[in-house]
Amino acid sequence: IMAGRFVSSQNLMHMMRLCRLSAVFFLLTVFMLVTNISIACIGFGDEQIMPPPPTPTIRNDSTLANGNALKVQAPRSKDEIKIPSDNEAISISKSVSWHFPEYGTKEFERECGWLSARSSSSNHNYNSCTLFAKLYAKGNEGVSDWSSRVVETHQLAVQGNCHLLVDYGVSGVDLRQVFQVAGSENWTVPNNYDCDREPTCFQASGKYHIHKQLAEMTNATETEILTAPLYRMIYRRNPFKDTIRRGRKPAGQELREKWHDFLLETGFACSFTSLFKLAPTASLYEPTLFTDILPKLHQEKCLVICLYIRTGRTDTLAKDEEKNTQNTDKNFTLYEDTANPTLSCTQRLEQEYLSNNTKYTKTVWLIITDAPHLKDYISSKYTTPSRTVLTTASRGIHSRPARTPSMNDVAEALIDWYLIGESVFVVSMGSVSYGETGALRTARP
Repeated sequence: IMAGRFVSSQNLMHMMRLCRLSAVFFLLTVFMLVTNISIACIGFGDEQIMPPPPTPTIRNDSTLANGNALKVQAPRSKDEIKIPSDNEAISISKSVSWHFPEYGTKEFERECGWLSARSSSSNHNYNSCTLFAKLYAKGNEGVSDWSSRVVETHQLAVQGNCHLLVDYGVSGVDLRQVFQVAGSENWTVPNNYDCDREPTCFQASGKYHIHKQLAEMTNATETEILTAPLYRMIYRRNPFKDTIRRGRKPAGQELREKWHDFLLETGFACSFTSLFKLAPTASLYEPTLFTDILPKLHQEKCLVICLYIRTGRTDTLAKDEEKNTQNTDKNFTLYEDTANPTLSCTQRLEQEYLSNNTKYTKTVWLIITDAPHLKDYISSKYTTPSRTVLTTASRGIHSRPARTPSMNDVAEALIDWYLIGESVFVVSMGSVSYGETGALRTARP
């Protein structure tokens, strides 16, 4: 009509129906977006592990990649920080009674028996295949995606009896400054190693049919090399329907049938714990990690709750970098409206746990967030004589490869993510996977 053309009543009726359908589609889209950002707040009994169905290079990095300043304290030089010895770091990082079993213990062997053949010998005889786990150089996902890729690749490597190599995927980022090899499996990448030039090396993650290629290389049948669970999306759907299908059964269920002692709920923790432990040099990026944070998180008779609050600030900063837009923390509010649902949920869970479990005599809240201002706000408002509020020095900068993050950026993100698992349970924003994979690292509810 607006174009000056005649429209019949039949065509007009058709156009009206299309408009109504468009309106319905729009409302459904809004509903899905709203429900996706709801808070995941679930309480579980103590007997349950998960919810059901090298010398470091120090860089004073207090700026974003586009040169804009952040009013935060950058990591200090190694001369200013006492780096613990390996034995001291191991002692401080030692698990408490409610924690996931340490690698090398009998408890770990019972929980992760499907790994026993691979981890029993330092001179393990691998097949002529190497699987390489890392992020894509221009990818927009960070630490959570990296951890999921590592675990998926590890579970494929176990099936194919292949050597595993792990990198972050960003030039200048050395994982060994935060993590060290936990046991017999040396995942560190040799200097100048190029997987693309090695005929028996595959970058496994993200390649849907890598299990078929692996089967051919190891002379195994396709049913012997099964897809690994897509752990980053584990909470999005029913646990045994969340993974990529291959025309048969969900990957988690297939692995359970192959390894009878494999559990989807603990598979992530088994893989990651067998590969990584904190390196003493992690204290260069979180100075109080071994002197204050871990000792307080590992107190017996202490209800440790991790609150992961993602405000969107880190994503805003990353977008501003792309546009070369000037932006500093003074442009951000406290994000109280974003944090309050998580805080209220945590208070309810804390009260429920303390009323039903007399073994807890005190509480620690660990605040992991991308908004530094929130840390001071929560600490000042929610600290009580019986509740300690712990925060980290993280600046909340995105670790995705596309923005070429610095070693400091990635180290802070890795340490925050690691600490999420050092809790009795986690209260996480339901719309992002960082808190979820952090909880999966030690099979926390």
